[in-house]
Amino acid sequence: MSSPTQTQAQAQAQPEIHFFYSLKDPRMSGKNRLSKNMLFLDRIAAIFREKRVKGQLHVFLTGGATTTLPSSTDQERKHDEKEKDKEDRPAIICEGVDDISFHPRRCTVRDDVAAVLGTSVERRLAVVYVCGVPSMTDEFVAKLTDRQTGLGMEPHRVLCEKWW
Repeated sequence: MSSPTQTQAQAQAQPEIHFFYSLKDPRMSGKNRLSKNMLFLDRIAAIFREKRVKGQLHVFLTGGATTTLPSSTDQERKHDEKEKDKEDRPAIICEGVDDISFHPRRCTVRDDVAAVLGTSVERRLAVVYVCGVPSMTDEFVAKLTDRQTGLGMEPHRVLCEKWW
C-alpha cells in the first residue's frame, strides 16, 4: 500500500491531457446524436469520466453548413463561432451517464489548441499528438510548428500519425 505522500506525488506528476476529438456530426447521415453512433466516443469519454487521466475531452462535430460569409473578417468569424457555441443545442446522448457537450464546428489550432497550450513558455513543455487524414494532419502540424505564422512549437514536440 502506498503512503499518502506517494499518492499525492503521483497525482501531481500526472500530466494534464486535453483530447480534441473531431468527427462528422451523425445528423449529417440521418442518425441521432448518440455516442454509440460515433466511433470510439463512448470509450474515450469513459476514460475521462472515470478520472483515469487528468484533463478534458473536447468534442467537435463537423459537417454542418457554415453561416459565415467569405467577406467576414477573422474577428467577425471568431465572434460568430463563439456565438454558435453558446447556442442552446442538445448534447450528445451517452447511455447511462451525463451527456457529452460539443462544439458544432471544426477544431482550430489558432483558437482551440492555442488556448489549451497557453503561453509560448508553457508550450515549450507541451507535447501534441495529431492523428487523422493527411490533409488535416499536415495543416495542424504546420500551424503548430511554424515560427512566423503558427504557434512556433519545437517540431520534436509535435507527433503525427496519418491514416487513410
